[in-house]
Amino acid sequence: MSGWLFLEGSPSFGKILGIIVSVILTAIITAGIMGSFFSVSYAKKYPDRRELQ
Repeated sequence: MSGWLFLEGSPSFGKILGIIVSVILTAIITAGIMGSFFSVSYAKKYPDRRELQ
């Protein structure tokens, strides 16, 4: 994989790297939003267990 990226050259390597970074950031943001929604619904469902969050 890395050998193929280096064969493509610097500009497309930077482009691919930017795409990978944006995908990772999007996944992290989406996971954070879903995790916060899950925490809120969990706290509403089990109010006595909120201190575990």
